[in-house]
Amino acid sequence: MILGQSAATAACMAIDNNQAVQSVDYSKLRAKLEADNQICELTADQRETLKQKKLARATRHVDPRSLDGVVIDEPQAGLDLGWVRSQSSNRFIGKQYYHDDQRSDGKLFATFRHTVSSDGDYQINLLYPPNPNRATNTPVVIAVDKLVQTRKVNQRVTSGDLRLTSELGTFKANSGQEISVTITNSDTDGYVIVDAIQIIRK
Repeated sequence: MILGQSAATAACMAIDNNQAVQSVDYSKLRAKLEADNQICELTADQRETLKQKKLARATRHVDPRSLDGVVIDEPQAGLDLGWVRSQSSNRFIGKQYYHDDQRSDGKLFATFRHTVSSDGDYQINLLYPPNPNRATNTPVVIAVDKLVQTRKVNQRVTSGDLRLTSELGTFKANSGQEISVTITNSDTDGYVIVDAIQIIRK
C-alpha cells in the first residue's frame, strides 16, 4: 500500500509538471507524502520497536540444527492427511508444527524414523509447544527393533531449557537399527501436537 501510494503520488506530480516520473523532486514528493500522513522515516524508538519484533519472530522458530543429537522436524516425518499446519504458539521447532484440530478420533498418525549408526543407549525426546488446550494423554509409540513401548504424553507441560521437551525414555539400539516414534490422536482430551523428535546418544 505504501509503495502504491508513493508511486501514484509521484506519477501525479510528474503529469502536473509535464516531466518524467524519474525527474520528480524528491523533497517535494516527500513533503506531499508526509502531508498525506505517510511515514517516510522511522524514529529511533520506532526502529528499536521494529528490531525487537524481528528478534521475537526469529526466536519463535527454533532451528533444529542448533539442538543436541539428531532432531527430526515434522517435514521429515510421515504425516497422514488431516493434520492442520499452525504457527500460533510462541515458540516451536522449525517453521511450523501440526495439530489434529482436536478430533480425538484415532485416524491421524505421524511417524518419525531414524536409523542409528552405532551401538549405544539413545535418549528420545518429544518436542512440541505446550499449551493448556493440549491433550494430557497423547499416545506415543516408540519402536526399537522388536521392542515396542507406548507412552501417554501430557502436552500441556514440558521440561528442559527450551521448555519444549518431553522425555520418552532411553533405549538401547545397535548400529543399523531403526528407531521410530509414532504419534496418534486416539481418545485424546485436547489438541494433539506434532512438531519434532530429538534422539541423543548417551
